[in-house]
Amino acid sequence: MSRIEFDFDPSDLIDAPDDLNWCVMGTGMIARKVTPLLHAAGGCCATHVASRDIARAEAFAAEIDPGLTAVTYEDVEADEDIEAVYLTLPNHLHAEWCERLLRAGKHVLCEKPLVTGATEAERLAATSKQTGRLLVEGFMYLHHPQTLLLHALATQADSPIGRLRAIDATFCHDLRGSDFAKTRFSNRMRGGALADLGCYPISLARTLTGEEPAAIEAEALIAEPIEGERAGVDAEARVRFAFPSGVELRARCSIAEGPDITLTLTGELGNVSTGLPWAPDPARSELTLVRFDGHPEGAGESTLVIEGGGEKFTNQFAHFAACVAGEAQPVPNLRWSIDQARAIERTHAAMGLSFDQGS
Repeated sequence: MSRIEFDFDPSDLIDAPDDLNWCVMGTGMIARKVTPLLHAAGGCCATHVASRDIARAEAFAAEIDPGLTAVTYEDVEADEDIEAVYLTLPNHLHAEWCERLLRAGKHVLCEKPLVTGATEAERLAATSKQTGRLLVEGFMYLHHPQTLLLHALATQADSPIGRLRAIDATFCHDLRGSDFAKTRFSNRMRGGALADLGCYPISLARTLTGEEPAAIEAEALIAEPIEGERAGVDAEARVRFAFPSGVELRARCSIAEGPDITLTLTGELGNVSTGLPWAPDPARSELTLVRFDGHPEGAGESTLVIEGGGEKFTNQFAHFAACVAGEAQPVPNLRWSIDQARAIERTHAAMGLSFDQGS
């Protein structure tokens, strides 16, 4: 795999020479959450919002930011004022619209998962290379210093937890009554717990180990198909990855219960844990470090503090703008995202889940 090189400080926001003009594509909950954060990012300016229905885009702009220009999806391709697009559409539309936007000359930051299959990811990577336009998968937590610290604890020879042995994670949210339910429980739209939430532990385990899983085990609780579809999705999934180094990932995700969010990295000498692995506090995030009996410093517990790490989405947008300006390298890069898509694809296969394009 292509390792993520943490050669940037995400708390030191890099200003591009000129503000990058962004269009937020989609008007759902994520778009509502991140548009103000996009405005706050160095080198960035949210100028447009796009919806399939122009009236919907206009209503979004009126509510969230009257300064936004409302456009349709097709308008985005032709509008030369739009330089970058934050793509928040449902999963099944990612491949089509990333392709179209790249060929229209736009840089694209796409909500995770970029796609759920390696072949699609490889095709998009080739399009990005052909067009000379940046394509990045949006794993925002990678852009917070807490993740850099976790990476150091997992990889450094003198880590206080010793050699990494296991990664245990849960990411569960009950989405059944939420605005997300129609997409997350849709097989046709490539929803499910793994694609929506389980991709986070998988992405972190791959990042911390710098490896691809040698073996994957997975089991899932498949939900009843939603109205109008023939197949369900994984409402809950349990996965186990065995990496070549001997590290194990043990993860559980669910879109039918929760909240339950945990992360523990266990080494030979101790462990480190947090209840906010994917959403660290912008002002002060904390990790709990436990030293086992036999640790050179003796058994005990301490708190590791990250001050002023910044808002993860804002950090991500600023870093993307710096990449467009040639001042930084993409995090994650497309080789990493191809391998991430392959890991998701293998896990879906292990749990016996397939997507019915005709649902």
